[in-house]
Amino acid sequence: MKSLRLPATLENIAKVRTFVLDEAATLGFTREMLFRIDLVVEELAANVVLYAYPDKPGDMEIHCNVVDGSTLCVELLDDGVAFDPLSRRGPDTRQGCTEREIGGLGIYLARRMVDGIDYRRESHTNILAVRFKID
Repeated sequence: MKSLRLPATLENIAKVRTFVLDEAATLGFTREMLFRIDLVVEELAANVVLYAYPDKPGDMEIHCNVVDGSTLCVELLDDGVAFDPLSRRGPDTRQGCTEREIGGLGIYLARRMVDGIDYRRESHTNILAVRFKID
């Protein structure tokens, strides 16, 4: 398993994306899948940066692991405010952009672009895991 720990700042989202994409690229993902992985990781890292630490600075940790030789698992960890993004109701996509409530679209898209997604809270840590099958 490869890991990276960084301060949860907007400037570090690019480093998170590069870390995950470098790992994914070695596994034989197609360009289309690499684009999806990049989009999902960027969205999830941005959520940590923007919402996990409302009152103080904090860190985010990223783990990349290959499971059963056929799936890339990416875990994002933070010690911020407890939040299960999977418990939120998805946006009503039948409504137009101006009628919809703000927020929730990124997690909705991420859920549709991965092969699996799980959330758990251990001690004081949020752990969001996404899985991508290797073609």
